[in-house]
Amino acid sequence: CILLIFLPITLREDPFFFVAPSPWEPPKTLESHWSFQRDALLSRLKSEEGKHLVVVGYLPKHNAHNEWVYNEADIDNAKVVWARNMKATQNYELIKYFYDRKVWFLQIDDGPNLLFAPYPITTCP
Repeated sequence: CILLIFLPITLREDPFFFVAPSPWEPPKTLESHWSFQRDALLSRLKSEEGKHLVVVGYLPKHNAHNEWVYNEADIDNAKVVWARNMKATQNYELIKYFYDRKVWFLQIDDGPNLLFAPYPITTCP
């Protein structure tokens, strides 16, 4: 009962006690949400022939909560394997391990546009 008396006073005194959503953020459609984009890309790759390795590069301003890199439990037998972009030598070791897969590079930011292309073999040592 005493808490109910002091709660309105606390809200007036501490404006950060309640944080409203940002009014300047543009609304996003469901289709542009990162999880729908990932699912669409995964469906496309699963429908293609063979196995795939997707190397994902995040741009500096990428939202860390929008995680594209996660895999099935049995990674070696999965049709699509997701991996983070690393140093060129580490990527090369990964590509050697998954030698029987088509390798793709995916660059992610927080916008709706994605850069998705075959992995540039010239970057392998």
